Amino acid sequence: MGHKIMHRDLKPQNIVLDDAYNLKLIDFGDAKVVGSGDIDESATPQMGSDGEPILKRKDTYVGTLNYLSPEMVDEEEQGHPLDIWALGCILFKMFTGKVPF
Repeated sequence: MGHKIMHRDLKPQNIVLDDAYNLKLIDFGDAKVVGSGDIDESATPQMGSDGEPILKRKDTYVGTLNYLSPEMVDEEEQGHPLDIWALGCILFKMFTGKVPF
């Protein structure tokens, strides 16, 4: 989260291994860089564990249906939890062989 980038389309097909068997993310076509201009100045920003404001963003409806978070489906404010939700769905599929929904 240090680079403040939301991938917004995490799925097993976008995770690959390099020569040293390290996980790498690919396909940043739907990614968004979340900058300081994305903070709602009228509201008191929530602070993350690192002391920085949690940046939220409402943008386009993108992603793969099996890995979409409720925020994306309901067209609510979007932030880094989108990618955490997708990662949880990926792990569920890895352990069970089925998509969660």
